[in-house]
Amino acid sequence: MQSIKIIFYISVFSFIIISCKKNTNDLEKQSIEEIIAFTINEKSFPLPPPPIFKGDSIVTVIDKKTIDSLKRVSLNIGVYPIVNSLVFNDDNMSSVSGENNKAKKRVFKIYLKDRISIKTINKLSQHNIILADTIVINKSKDWKEYDLLYDFSKISFNTNLSSAKISVGISRSTLWGQAYELFLEKEKEGKWKIVNTIVKERW
Repeated sequence: MQSIKIIFYISVFSFIIISCKKNTNDLEKQSIEEIIAFTINEKSFPLPPPPIFKGDSIVTVIDKKTIDSLKRVSLNIGVYPIVNSLVFNDDNMSSVSGENNKAKKRVFKIYLKDRISIKTINKLSQHNIILADTIVINKSKDWKEYDLLYDFSKISFNTNLSSAKISVGISRSTLWGQAYELFLEKEKEGKWKIVNTIVKERW
């Protein structure tokens, strides 16, 4: 009888541990998907229209109506499928210094196709998002298949997944792009916002 009780308690305890782990993994997955979709929505933009000639002058100023219409354009976005490091439980994130010395759990070189759902990300975005083909990218200087290519080289979260730091490169080709370090926080309504942006590189 005693052994049956022990087996019962072990089974219940194991079930609770597995359920908690599954729930944590689901939250992590959801947070990664939200961050990727949000970043793409915030940072994606089509090429502006060419300047126009008025008399002898070139007009490069874009009017508000044109800017608003550009914001509504849906682009084909490629996401580089590998993230060099994914960090969780990092309570020492600083939007000023960018330091994160007390990371307790670190996963290097994750494959996004194993961690996220592109279908879910597309539901959260106005753009058409796909995982980029690394073979095609490595053979070409221009991304003919994508209007923009995103490379998330690092994603860091604090313990309760309410703030994040990401390193992201955004490019139209190997000859045009820029890299950012973005610091994000989740508002009470559950939406992410950018609280600090550091431009790291332009090419």
